[in-house]
Amino acid sequence: LWPREAPAPETLPLESVAVDCPNDAPPARDDDESYRLVLESPKDWINASTFAGCHRALEAFSQLTVSVGGSVVVNSSRVALTGRPPLFPYRGLMIDSGRHFLSVPEVLLVLDGMAASGLNVLHWHLTDSQSWPWRSKSHPELIQGAYRSDLTYSRADLDLVVAYADDRAIRVIPEIDLPGHAAAAGVGRPDVIVDCSPDDATPIYDGSYQSPSLLDPTKNETYALLDDLFGELASILPGGAIHLGGDEVQIGCMNSSAALRERMETLGYNTSCPPGPNGANPCADGGPGFKKLVGDFVVRAQTLAKAHGFSSVGNWQEVFDHYGEGAATPTPPIDGLDPNTVLYAWLAPAWGWGNPATMAAAGFRVVSTLGLYVSSSQDNTDWQSYYSSVHPLASATTNTSDPGFYNVTDPQDVSRVLGGEACLWGETAGASDFSVKIWPRAAAVAEALVSGPEDDKDAALA
Repeated sequence: LWPREAPAPETLPLESVAVDCPNDAPPARDDDESYRLVLESPKDWINASTFAGCHRALEAFSQLTVSVGGSVVVNSSRVALTGRPPLFPYRGLMIDSGRHFLSVPEVLLVLDGMAASGLNVLHWHLTDSQSWPWRSKSHPELIQGAYRSDLTYSRADLDLVVAYADDRAIRVIPEIDLPGHAAAAGVGRPDVIVDCSPDDATPIYDGSYQSPSLLDPTKNETYALLDDLFGELASILPGGAIHLGGDEVQIGCMNSSAALRERMETLGYNTSCPPGPNGANPCADGGPGFKKLVGDFVVRAQTLAKAHGFSSVGNWQEVFDHYGEGAATPTPPIDGLDPNTVLYAWLAPAWGWGNPATMAAAGFRVVSTLGLYVSSSQDNTDWQSYYSSVHPLASATTNTSDPGFYNVTDPQDVSRVLGGEACLWGETAGASDFSVKIWPRAAAVAEALVSGPEDDKDAALA
């Protein structure tokens, strides 16, 4: 042990580190992550009430060590350190292996960085329209939608990632995006996909079309498939959380399918809809029956997931503000939406949709990804903006007349904002550059979510 300000020529001996932890239970959303770390030669000691707290203390301890000559010594300038509970319980990082495959060693490397920086949730966007890399045991035909047979994840791979994350007090939340973003699933199961041409689909952000890419909400076979998949994931993550997507549903595609419209009418759904702007596909902005069909699908998928024991179900924000009744923007939430749904905010508030304030005020729990896309084309070292400019409780703008302004202040609403999540979308990020895109940006996000961007900002930027 040596004082930081004046390294001594010889060090005091450190013989052991005593760690007092109650158990090694898997991480949970409400874990107490506080701890007490005391440096006293010849023995240091750590005390915490949960495994997560002990792990955070051990990470803090490791970051107090420095290399001097051929030895590793501990900086004792802070002889007692109290790790208070983080400001936000949800401090996430999303990776997207549906667009660019990430090998298991690369995913484990991500988890190492998360543990070192204090991030505690890996949101794994496992599938998308571009590929289905999950080698499901119950439905092996789905792997036909992978890029290649070797670019896949087995059951053993998923078990390894979850166990590795557990050891670092990190929760894994897998996402099966549905009913949209499902083109890859249709390679192996074309019978559960809405049949429409690219001309009737909405272009995705790179200018291309992904169609047909919608799971068919009118077929029992669709729900039987989901029931099997949810059961399989639940056996990997018993009592855990799952994300069910729900974003960017192409209602124009649904309207253009005569077979789907016929099944909708048989089931009692209204298939009339207003014409789109400038002669565009009718229902491009959502007819009442089509939106209700999407909403009913979301509720049914949530019910299936909960029946398999998932303790928490998440969706992108469209289930809150796109598929409810009425023609207004935003719409009300989907009728029957699980009140315990965790909503992931991603649409710019200035666009007129929901935001963390309106979601929390409606009683929903919220995770904000606003401004936290680390896969953007900005300079990969611009970490300061991720630390100082974004906060889950307040918009980037302080101008109350700005349409993007929001500020969560009611104590009950504040408690519903669980935290934030840095997102590494995979369209332009893969094995060659994922690490440089994530770090140090995501570490700055972690620090802001642990202590708040206003907490000793000058010291953090020094």
